[in-house]
Amino acid sequence: MTDTQNREYLDGVSTEIQDLLYEDRGNEAVELLMEQTGLGKMQAALEAARIASRMQEEFPDEAPDLATSGTEIGPPPELMSALKWIFFAFFGLAGIALTTFGTIGIVRASESTGWPSVQGKVIKSSVERESSTRSGSARTGGGSRRTSYHARVAYKYTVDGAEFAGDRVAYGDHGGKRKHAQRIVNRYRKGKAVAVHYRPDDPSVCLLEPGLKAQTFLMPFMGLIALLIPGFIIWSMIAAARDKRKTAAGM
Repeated sequence: MTDTQNREYLDGVSTEIQDLLYEDRGNEAVELLMEQTGLGKMQAALEAARIASRMQEEFPDEAPDLATSGTEIGPPPELMSALKWIFFAFFGLAGIALTTFGTIGIVRASESTGWPSVQGKVIKSSVERESSTRSGSARTGGGSRRTSYHARVAYKYTVDGAEFAGDRVAYGDHGGKRKHAQRIVNRYRKGKAVAVHYRPDDPSVCLLEPGLKAQTFLMPFMGLIALLIPGFIIWSMIAAARDKRKTAAGM
């Protein structure tokens, strides 16, 4: 154990806490941080880990290897386990939803090439902007704004005496850059006569541009990516656990 007289300390951090970290008493350091700062257990554990990391960077010869000392100064294991499964569930459900709806879109886009058509009329055509804000980190603050543009083309048509309205241009067109949306609006100006393709067994399902397009595959592709992320992580965890068992067995 490093002699206390030879220890170096970070400025602005309690020497009591640093002494506890030097002595591999991370749990006590977390409790002391909670008393001194009023932080919750998780925040105090993260702060203790940050202090320990700084100590290792500033004083590599004096600071113990806290990452391998067995001292638990990170978030509680049960919390990390819960967050891990929430992460897997989120990506898994999102991947299943995107893949399912994307596959339905591919099937219908393929079928639409054989749908009958009837003349319709564009009643609305405009470029609409949608903005969303992603929350920023605690360090950077604020958030980043993402803007996408969509072509809103509404049209009406009549099948067997019944009037219908639709707004789908093609399957998979989920918006993007302004130029792309503007090109669609330019093709379908308000008042223009258009050929509306409709599903024979349900005329309310319709579109203007039948067939498969590159954009049709975007949603299922994103779904597969969302499924692969947790799958790869789980595979890596299994592989790491297997290697650990092999190493332990060989010792």
